[in-house]
Amino acid sequence: MIGIEEYDEALKEINLFIEREIPDTLQPKEIIRNGNIKTPGISDLDIIFVFDNEFCLGDEFLSRYSKFTSNHQHGKTLFVHDPMLLNESLLQEIGYFTLNPEKDFLFIRQKEKKKQMHKGYPNRHQSLLISAEFMQFRIIQLIGQILSKNISLQGVLLRGHSFSHSLKLAVNGGVKTNSEEYPAFKEVEDIREKQKPFPVKQAEISNLHEGVIKDFYTLYRKICSEITKEVSHYNPQKNSYSYDYGLTIENCLSQNKNNISINKSIDGVEISGLGWIGMMLEDFYFRGNGSILMESKLNKELNLRRKFHYRLLNWNKQAFGNPLSGLHPFPGIMGSKLKDNFLNLNTN
Repeated sequence: MIGIEEYDEALKEINLFIEREIPDTLQPKEIIRNGNIKTPGISDLDIIFVFDNEFCLGDEFLSRYSKFTSNHQHGKTLFVHDPMLLNESLLQEIGYFTLNPEKDFLFIRQKEKKKQMHKGYPNRHQSLLISAEFMQFRIIQLIGQILSKNISLQGVLLRGHSFSHSLKLAVNGGVKTNSEEYPAFKEVEDIREKQKPFPVKQAEISNLHEGVIKDFYTLYRKICSEITKEVSHYNPQKNSYSYDYGLTIENCLSQNKNNISINKSIDGVEISGLGWIGMMLEDFYFRGNGSILMESKLNKELNLRRKFHYRLLNWNKQAFGNPLSGLHPFPGIMGSKLKDNFLNLNTN
């Protein structure tokens, strides 16, 4: 088991690698560690690289950086996912539209005076919208891992711990709830804090994985209910919608669905029980709000969020040649469906 010293050393090694091995054309202006290392040996490193607004060589930078992380002696623990690549403008906005508060940033490198960033947590409406978008994605991701038989203890502990961020956002958004309502999350935290032994049998890990899905789903329903209070009219043409190619959210308008059901066929996967908020978000972001009536404050924040998603997708397209590379938003849809919706929007 590695200790906090290995995390500190890895940050120094990242900075040294960037200085010595990365050419000037690929140099980031800032390097940031995002978040805190609360559980050495389980926690990973969330790294943000910040480039100037005109940067367009993201693939080349990631190719070089991934060689460093894949060869690192603790790479499988510390570098579980790609770093976040942003431009300077997006960095200034990120605290307003995502749960990335500046207080959790450790600046490993700064080439110039830090620009003004959003302070504190996102406001009430952004907290609810961030949660709704992300938690729908997380639930589908966790279900996908069951279907593909790709369940690991580290994965459960990492993704289960991310529930704490959604819980903070939910409370910030006005949802009346607390951590005691979520037994799998409590178990994940107890294991991470070594108050409970690590499960070793695959059946135990799978049961914990399913419990994490239930906790995410319970909180997701509460968040959707809170958003629903401010939507007075939404009349979609269908009872289902495509979340991604081969993945359909079914029975969106059913009022009595209190649990998730999954149907897998040769045409793909159908998931029921997630409600209509995700479908409404896709409609708003990509087809306008003509058929949706809502409170003015929610409408304002959704419009701001739509513009942020477009700026982020445009930056990804500029930096990587692909709107889905880099920091990936989940505006009610994901994957190739999101890419096509975005590209169609820019060509019409």
